Amino acid sequence: MAIASRRPGDGYHYDGEELYSDLYAIDGQTMAQLGQVHVGAEPFGVAVNFNTNKVYVACFASGEVYVVDGASLAVLDHFPVGSEPTYVAVNPDTNRIYVALHGLNGVAVINGATDMVTKIIGAEAGTFGIAVNRYLNRIYQGKGEILLPLFAPTAIVLFRLLGFEV
Repeated sequence: MAIASRRPGDGYHYDGEELYSDLYAIDGQTMAQLGQVHVGAEPFGVAVNFNTNKVYVACFASGEVYVVDGASLAVLDHFPVGSEPTYVAVNPDTNRIYVALHGLNGVAVINGATDMVTKIIGAEAGTFGIAVNRYLNRIYQGKGEILLPLFAPTAIVLFRLLGFEV
């Protein structure tokens, strides 16, 4: 299960449920379920582009990313990205979405305007997590099952800089 917020403080959260292959919208204040939509097998990572209000869901078992409208929960698109996608990170400034591909030891780069994969970047074995520094326009690879949030001051210790300008 992965949870992503639409905007800090706006009270909307999205939760991917692996067992039922659903994405849930949740009111962050009351924890009430606002809606749900069926996505691919084993939704694992969820991220929101708050500029476009698109929710990106990495589905581990089906090897796809689902794009969902954050307001209506309508599925806008879905497409294959590679083997075992885990976590998703968004750079809202460049409208690029990054998906860690555990099975391919890589990172899929998605153009948020077209919702198409533009390239796969090779990464070290064990790629699991992904993070974006939107201010430096850099991506970071996480290895292992624990990935600290971007805002954690010690997060850099767990990330290996891929060293790509993207």
